[in-house]
Amino acid sequence: NEAAQHLLSIINDILEISKIQSGRFNLDLTELHLDEILPPCVAFFRLQAAEAAVELVLDIEANIPLVTADTVKLRQILMNLVGNAIKFTPAGGRVTVSVRAISTQRVRIAIADTGIGMSPEEIAIALIPFGQVDGGRSRKHEGTGLGLPIAKALIELHGGAFEIASEKGKGTEVAAILPFAPAPSARDISPALRVRR
Repeated sequence: NEAAQHLLSIINDILEISKIQSGRFNLDLTELHLDEILPPCVAFFRLQAAEAAVELVLDIEANIPLVTADTVKLRQILMNLVGNAIKFTPAGGRVTVSVRAISTQRVRIAIADTGIGMSPEEIAIALIPFGQVDGGRSRKHEGTGLGLPIAKALIELHGGAFEIASEKGKGTEVAAILPFAPAPSARDISPALRVRR
């Protein structure tokens, strides 16, 4: 069953990256609160983090505005990045998921770990579809080499930006920068919702 699930995951990743690269990928956009999406994603990894003796921290800034995103794909991005961070962090390390408004128009979702880290050359390899960084811990937890490329492509399809910074032996921070949902104009607000002064 594990082998079948792994194979299915590989096939789905290949199909997804193929659709993205062909330009035939559509997002189902909706306005959503990050504080409703992130906690369940982090909670999903609590047991895995505990078994790996990795501290998992969620830090969401208060009053973050709505973002416009595909709920399923945003959840996929976050699950992928958090799972990767835990996977490549040795026992006794920490993974921190933080959300901060960086302007009046954009929010930064960062996943930082104290794991094995990567050199600039290894980062370049990791961002290439099917790229595999050759390292002891990466070999132990071998994947398809599609996780980061898919996450980066999906973030950019949302009109966002993908950032990655890493230092060998010290850890990695991967961030998704997404635009806030546009504020509704007066004519878009129903009369019942307008504030009377």
